[in-house]
Amino acid sequence: MSYPAFIAEMAQPPYRDKLADAGKCVLFSTHMLAQAEDLCDRLAVMAHGRILAVGTRHELYDQWP
Repeated sequence: MSYPAFIAEMAQPPYRDKLADAGKCVLFSTHMLAQAEDLCDRLAVMAHGRILAVGTRHELYDQWP
């Protein structure tokens, strides 16, 4: 399975909901904000290996205009 296909499969509600119901967290790393917004409930902004901010898309837009 290719990487994009794997990501697409993991993003489907049945699989994603199963992980959430089990209290699991999945960490995705991407430079593509649109992809992150589609896949994630919360986002983190990182620079040089440090987390600068964590929140929803709207919270981050308010902090990082």
